[in-house]
This record gives sequence, structure tokens and C-alpha cells, in this order.
Amino acid sequence: MQPLREREIASYLAAGPELATLLHRYSEGNPLFMAAVLEHLAVQDLVARENGRWQLRVPVQKIEIEPPESLRQTIETQIDRLSGAEQRSLEIASVIGPVFSAALSAMSGGMDIQEFETLCEGLRRRHILRSAGPQELPNRGASERYQFVHALYREVLYRRQSAGQSCEAASAGSPAAGGIV
Repeated sequence: MQPLREREIASYLAAGPELATLLHRYSEGNPLFMAAVLEHLAVQDLVARENGRWQLRVPVQKIEIEPPESLRQTIETQIDRLSGAEQRSLEIASVIGPVFSAALSAMSGGMDIQEFETLCEGLRRRHILRSAGPQELPNRGASERYQFVHALYREVLYRRQSAGQSCEAASAGSPAAGGIV
């Protein structure tokens, strides 16, 4: 399913533009994530359905959303179903950044480049990663680049790692820092 745009969210939910923008920002248009964020906001009494329309109950500037636990659990379950090699590849990528080169990620994780690219292609078909286009390498070769389909996948994978593993690359690749390559 394709991500929804803000105007599609507003139309689907009969919501005002501020709420549609807020939902889009936190869900990136993913319908499942959008529904979870909306439910999370409703449970906190930050939004309510009134006269057939979803309405903000507080100014949008006062809303700070933590990703709902149900979403984190859903992603954790999906990750747990992956092979060890797939999980390791994703964890390496989560430290590298939101967009990462398969070749450079494989090298930084001590993995075979072709195997890493094959794993990433499988993860793309599973809708965890998406292609971000090729990247020219210094040796005049090229490597496919990928990105997570949603920033929440990267955050969950990054947090799964022990502090010792992620500290080595944290300054360059933490989700808060924006990452590299």
C-alpha cells in the first residue's frame, strides 16, 4: 500500500489540515502507523471525533508524540521473524544512517558485500527497506543504496543493539544525529 499524502489523510479521516499534517509527520503516510498514532492521540485525549470529524483538543504545538508502544511491538515482532543475517544487516544499517550504501555498510560490519546486497533486496521485498538509488564509490564502482521504509524501523533496530555495539558509531550514525552515507 502506498503512503498517504496529507490531503488524503485529511479526506479519509475528515480531519482538519493541522491534524492531517501532524499524523503525516509521525506516520510518514503509512496507513497502519497513521491509525496507531491516531489511536494513541485519542487515548491521551489529545484528539476526539466530534460531529463526524476528528478534531484536535489541544493546540498542535503542545503535542509531542512518542511512538506508540503497539507500533514498536509490531515492528519488533516483524524483526524477530527475520533471519539472524537479516537482523544483523538491518542493525548495521540503523547505525549508518537513514540512507545507506550496501557496500559501505557491509564493509563496516565485516560482511560480504554481495551477501549484504542480497539481504537488502530481500528486505526491500518485505517492505522494510526501499531503494534509494545507486551510489558511485571512490574506486569508480557503484553500490546500491537503501533506506528504511519508515524512520521507526530504524529507531527500533538502533535501540535493540547493546550500548557497546552502538556507541562506536553513535556520533556519526545515531538516529538523532541524522546518520551518514
